[in-house]
Amino acid sequence: MQSVTRRYRRVRAGVWALEHLRGAREQGLPISAQLVARKDVEVAVNLRRVRRLVTAIEDRGGRVVGFEPGRVEFPAAELGPDGFSYFCWQLGEPRILYRRSVGEEFHARQPLQAG
Repeated sequence: MQSVTRRYRRVRAGVWALEHLRGAREQGLPISAQLVARKDVEVAVNLRRVRRLVTAIEDRGGRVVGFEPGRVEFPAAELGPDGFSYFCWQLGEPRILYRRSVGEEFHARQPLQAG
């Protein structure tokens, strides 16, 4: 997930830079078309990498629910106390330690019961 978050940040920064380069060029500033094209390719490459990494997570049953904080959820194999639930993990946590019920926000997750 750290790779996804890092690439996502590059995509965001690249899109911001690309928009500013295009705007400056439209205003007549001396921005070369080659520079804009290179930045466009860079953004596209990073976006493809993010998509591949997210697909790898999804192929393992997870779903990315937050790029910036690095949040991933997996459907729980058993029902939680409130019915169907998700196991929740966030970048920086050593392993899956939380779950949340469907309909709850990620921040409302509860610790897994020891057992």
